[in-house]
Amino acid sequence: MFDFATPASGIVISAREASHHFALYLEQASQGKTFTVLKHGKPMAKLVPIRPEGQALRTLKEQAAFDKKIAKALSFRFSKPYAGKFNRQDAYEDI
Repeated sequence: MFDFATPASGIVISAREASHHFALYLEQASQGKTFTVLKHGKPMAKLVPIRPEGQALRTLKEQAAFDKKIAKALSFRFSKPYAGKFNRQDAYEDI
């Protein structure tokens, strides 16, 4: 197989390789890898994952809100010493 890694564009493959082993490259792309397809030595296409493995698509605003919730959850974990049974509601602010 013809493929070699380049930092800027992921894995580079020939159009022939992409055609002959498409299912393999599709599976690897679904796992987060990016491929650049060359035709006669020139980049012609990219095969990229829709989203990285285990990560939902979020807008920047949604990601910021998510990060804030994670930081709050982690700070709660370390702010109170363990003193018996944990109550899930203790982790949430009263609304």
